[in-house]
Amino acid sequence: MALTGEQIRWLLMAAVFIAALFLCLFFGIKRKPKDVALTVLCASLVTCFLTVSTFHSVSEYGSGSLAPAGEGDSVVTLEIDASAAGKGFLLPPTQVALKEGESVLALLLRVTEAKNLRIETSGGYVEGIGGLYEFDHGDESGWMYAVNGIGGSVSSAEYLPKEGDVIRWYYVTSYSEGGQTP
Repeated sequence: MALTGEQIRWLLMAAVFIAALFLCLFFGIKRKPKDVALTVLCASLVTCFLTVSTFHSVSEYGSGSLAPAGEGDSVVTLEIDASAAGKGFLLPPTQVALKEGESVLALLLRVTEAKNLRIETSGGYVEGIGGLYEFDHGDESGWMYAVNGIGGSVSSAEYLPKEGDVIRWYYVTSYSEGGQTP
């Protein structure tokens, strides 16, 4: 049976509590009140961190849901393809409601958050999605995007998709593939 993210969080908090209790008893026996106070403070800080952190088990990773498109919403299709790295689709083609003024990057950030996919960006550049990063498969590997089969010619933070667009984020092992989708 796989543990859920919430169960993982509680196990970590229990481990911190037990370690703190052991250290407090150890330092109490040695009559070192400053060390006991420091242990309590550190355990409190770690517990606060664990309380506000989000944990996902392997089975929960990428299993979040998106709100369905409402009547009158502009809809686009978004996919995240890591096939070039042997990982298949991190997000199969999925219809998503497009918010007014939302860029390709903003849409990607919203969807990856809803789907519990880790993403790292720098400006309009995507460094990694779902644990797959630039340079993981060579000096010219990384993430690119295409809209309706045409590689992005501007930053993903600047490109504003429109109703019916098909947005494809795909991992390449060589940037020399350019704007062509593999």
